[in-house]
Amino acid sequence: MTNNKQQTALQEHITWLKKQLQHCIDGGYSESWIYTYQLVIDNAESMLEIEKERIITAYKVGKIESTIPNQINTTGNEYYNETYGGGEQ
Repeated sequence: MTNNKQQTALQEHITWLKKQLQHCIDGGYSESWIYTYQLVIDNAESMLEIEKERIITAYKVGKIESTIPNQINTTGNEYYNETYGGGEQ
């Protein structure tokens, strides 16, 4: 079974940052570099919930403004979870 979940741009960026952090750790970079990367990752991860709410809101607005809203039975939360995996990475 394949995973068809997408990643948001922010999720992709966090994944990339984590790889860079691992390169710093493996490469013996100074603790200040490692600390800085970890701070950036922590800040980006804290924004994931905000991004999720924006996606859900945009979905709801699109559903309301749709010319055929009754044919769309998915909620914003369901759409987010089906598309992005509910925050799973």
